[in-house]
Amino acid sequence: METRLLSVCRLISTINPDLKIPDTSVVAVNIDREKLEEIRKCKGLSVKSFERKIGLSRSRYYRWVQYEIDLPFELVVGIKKMLSISDTELLDMFAMSTDEQLHLLSVLIYSSLSTKEDMFVTFLKVRKELEKFRPSTEDNVMFKLMLAYSDLVFGCMNQKVPQASLEMLETFFLGTDFYTLFDSLLYLATLRIKHRYGLQSSSLEKQIFLLESCLLKKINATDFTELRPVLVGAVLDLSECLVDMQHCEDAIQLLQHASRLMEEHWHIDVYNQTVLKLVKYLILTRNTSQEDPAVQLFSKNLKGAEWCLPKDEVMFVRAMMEKEMGQA
Repeated sequence: METRLLSVCRLISTINPDLKIPDTSVVAVNIDREKLEEIRKCKGLSVKSFERKIGLSRSRYYRWVQYEIDLPFELVVGIKKMLSISDTELLDMFAMSTDEQLHLLSVLIYSSLSTKEDMFVTFLKVRKELEKFRPSTEDNVMFKLMLAYSDLVFGCMNQKVPQASLEMLETFFLGTDFYTLFDSLLYLATLRIKHRYGLQSSSLEKQIFLLESCLLKKINATDFTELRPVLVGAVLDLSECLVDMQHCEDAIQLLQHASRLMEEHWHIDVYNQTVLKLVKYLILTRNTSQEDPAVQLFSKNLKGAEWCLPKDEVMFVRAMMEKEMGQA
């Protein structure tokens, strides 16, 4: 059975349905908006003053700070002047956009977990794109991590586990107590690869509660509606990892906690709510059968909804059901 990460499948269907490999030689930039907001607070400048002086409303400003929208260049310059920031200081706040890296990571993980020949070709293409960063001495941490992951996958495929690559990934994950979406997906993919190839359990599995904590915090805090399905997928992926580690009770608690937060903060839709409940039910009733009324009802509803769901979504849910019912 082909293993997948629902979070990655959903991310791809949202940002890169054609599985295009981004050109890493074209660098996009973003301004550190959180830093600007921090400066505004330190200076005691009210957001209302932006509206009075440069015509930037409070709601529009906060949507910009949270990366929901972009602002015209003249408004950014207006903010700069009102905060008395020099040109040099503003330039220091520009950073490489993470969009390209997230796009590349999604294709890398998706192709690495697939058993299809065309996806293996895609995986090799991504590896080739990443190779340019191997000799680099610049601060390209995200690309270096993707390269380490691709080395891990390629080595496992050839029955030669690259310990240096695995150690690099584990050192990174255990060296921080906050994971971005990029970090979380890479962590999940690394766990999945380790399980697929039967690699020995390590501190990565023992410290999995760090990833769980970060995902729950993201659910509690995120205002980005487009990321919500991805976070639901990440919770389901993590619950599957916990089941693989024989931590079924922890998986159930994760699903219960996440579901409660989603209902409180998101008004979660019926479909995702149903999938979360089904997975929890299947973990509780291990080795149930297709004759189970709850399973039959969900299978019927899933079949009726297949026309409007991404193919990867349907394949993931069906594979997950087979796995939990002991038929995989």
